[in-house]
This record gives sequence, C-alpha cells and structure tokens, in this order.
Amino acid sequence: MANSRIYFEKSLAIREELNQHYELVSSYWSIGELLCLEKKYKLGIEYIQKGINLAKEKGYKAKEEKLNKSLSNEYKKIGKYKEALEYEIRSRELRDSILNEKTTLQINDLEAKYENAQKENEILALSMKNKEKDVRNFLMSVGLVLVFFALGIVFYFYKKLQSKNTIITKALEEKNTLLKEIHHRVKNNLQVISSLLNLQSRYIDDNKALEAIQLGKSRVMSMALIHQRLYQKDNLVNINAKEYIEQLSHELFNTYKIKEENIHLNLNVDDINIDVDKMVPIGLIINELVTNSLKYAFVENQKGIITVVLKNDDENKLLLSVEDNGKGFDEDLINNNKSFGYRLIQSFSKKLNAELIIKNLDGFKISLIIPHNN
Repeated sequence: MANSRIYFEKSLAIREELNQHYELVSSYWSIGELLCLEKKYKLGIEYIQKGINLAKEKGYKAKEEKLNKSLSNEYKKIGKYKEALEYEIRSRELRDSILNEKTTLQINDLEAKYENAQKENEILALSMKNKEKDVRNFLMSVGLVLVFFALGIVFYFYKKLQSKNTIITKALEEKNTLLKEIHHRVKNNLQVISSLLNLQSRYIDDNKALEAIQLGKSRVMSMALIHQRLYQKDNLVNINAKEYIEQLSHELFNTYKIKEENIHLNLNVDDINIDVDKMVPIGLIINELVTNSLKYAFVENQKGIITVVLKNDDENKLLLSVEDNGKGFDEDLINNNKSFGYRLIQSFSKKLNAELIIKNLDGFKISLIIPHNN
C-alpha cells in the first residue's frame, strides 16, 4: 500500500502543477483512503476533506457526494459517530439534490414533448377537417370513380392521427412513472428523517425532549404513509380515506404498544377518495388526536374506546371526528391555547376552512365539518 501511495502522491504533484482540478479531487480521495487503510486516519481524513473542499468549490456535486460518504465511513471506523452522521446526512442531501435536478430536467422534457404532440394533434385534426371538405367537393365534381382514392387518403391521416395519440399516451405514462418515482423518493426521505430522529433520541435523557421527538416521528410517519400509497397506486392525485386511516391508526397503536384488549379502536370511515392536498392535513389532525387519546385519556390499566369517524354527508361536506371515553381534557390548555398539538389542529382546521367543535363531557371529542370546495 505504501508503494501505491507513492505513485498517487507523484500523480497528485503533477495534477497540482497542471491545475487539473477534477483529477486532483480523485487524487486527494485515493491518497486519503490509502492512508486510512494504513491506520493513519488523521492524515487520511485531512486528504479526503481537501477533496471535499475542492469538489465543493468547483461544483463537482457527484464527487462531493461520494467523498462525504467515504469520510462518513472512515469516521465510523474510528468510533466518531457524530461526525459520521453529519457527513452521511450531507452525502444524502447531495445525492437527493443530484436526483432532483435530473428528475426536473426529465419532467420538463416530457412536458415539452407532450405539449408539442398535442399541438401536432390539433394541426392534424384541423388538416383532417380540411381534407374531408376537399374530398366531398372532389367527389361531387369528379364522380364516384375516385371514392376509393379519397378513402385511402382519409385512412392514411387516420393512421397518422392514431400514431400521434400513441405518442401522447406514452408521454403521459412516462410522466406518471416519474411522478410515482418522486413520491417514492419523498417517502424514502421521510423515512430517513424518521430514522435520524430515532437515532437522535438515543442520546437524549430529557423525557420532554424524547416525547417531542416521538411526536415528530409519528407526524412524519402520517405523511410518509400518504406518499407510500400514491407510489403504490395508479391514482397519483387521490387517497382512499378508509385504507389510509385504518393503516395510520394501527401504526399509532403499534408505536405506543397499545393492546386491543385494553383500548379498542372503533373506525367508521366511508370508502371514499380524497385528494392529497386535503388528505395530508386530515391525516395530521387524526394523528394528533389519536396520539393524545392513547397517551392521556386513560389512567393506567383502564380499558377504553377510541372512535374515528369520517363521513361524506348529503350537504357535500366531510364530517370528521375523533373521540374517546377517557377522563377528558384540561380545559385551561384549550382556553389559554397553550398546547402545541391544539394549535396545530387549529392551524390545519383553518387550512381546510373547517368548523371546529370541541366537547369535553364523559370523555373528549373533537369534530370538524369540512367543505368539499375549500
């Protein structure tokens, strides 16, 4: 390995003299990794860091992402997990940035193709109308002898129009595939955030901080489930409310290790599709209310019921409610607006243009009346 490093160092000197920046990044990386293999971690890490700095300065994003990943691995080897996590996060951010740039270019290209295909289709349709008019005049003046010839022309343009429709259909399929991939990437990124929160929680002793991180994880999970369903289904706009709320509720029960024989979950949700912009705040509201019931509604070993309802009424409105038969809620928190969860629910209610109704008798119940046209 020492001999290999000598050759790399000679190559480095030549590249520095010639100002070959891209190759210099590779040389710093190679020498750094060889030094780390020789257990000379401090010097090796310095070389890899030089490569990162130069790649960042010159805008070599792909190189910078790989060097950050390499540096994270070297810090792991020597037990510096905090530094390893920082460079792993930076590597993921760069990887997602590169992917997003490529995806944006692909979507823009597909949209341009789609628009051009539509314009050509309109021109062809107009041309078809003109040709049909010409054919009628031609038949009237020349006679029935040329009917077959005219039909041949119509058939030719019909086939050409079919070909253009095929191109449009293919472009739409490719665009949908890219959109599904974006939802998949968003879901993966939300799962990474959840994993990072989980990792961070291992180093926190304060109970309130741990509780805040746990709540953050459940909110991230409720959004990740939506993007997971969009990726798995052919419909990229709407979410099946019944399936989503069932999965979300059971995930919360699993998160807080609640047994069904202690607290029963009663779901009364219509089998309806709701667009993603409306489903995200609804999901976060349900997440917040079910979590509060699981954590605070019932004293130790008390059996109880949590009911989640989402109905589509006759007045073109959605009726959402979450209730429990527990001990009720602290009125001061609601009246003084001190609870972060309650303020979150208020904020999402305004976003949905919904009417918020709170009942705190024989348990706790929050209802929202949500107009469809908000």
